Amino acid sequence: MNFLLEAATNLNDEVLLNEKAMLKNGLTMSIFFRFPGLVSDKSVFDRVLTFGLLPIGSDAWLAKNQQPKQGSLVLIHANGNEPLGITDFIKLIRQKSPAIENKSWLLYDLPTSLAKGK
Repeated sequence: MNFLLEAATNLNDEVLLNEKAMLKNGLTMSIFFRFPGLVSDKSVFDRVLTFGLLPIGSDAWLAKNQQPKQGSLVLIHANGNEPLGITDFIKLIRQKSPAIENKSWLLYDLPTSLAKGK
């Protein structure tokens, strides 16, 4: 019971105050919502949907040594807080480069891919 599952958590504030802060600072909000720490339950998941957001999860957090498989969503923080994940991701891309080139292994930037209608 942590992150958004903590008893006193006000989900409206957690979502809406963050969105207000992003707008105030000139940021464009995403339609995607990743639960802090990837921790949620059905109730919180369903409530996030009511905000018009699409909750996403990850089954391959590279810095936690979770290996991607067919259909995985891979989580890496490209903000400098996760050098191991970034190193592993670069290694994975190099390892899969022949498969990426012949399109038998696909890599998508999820927001960009959806915006282009792919």
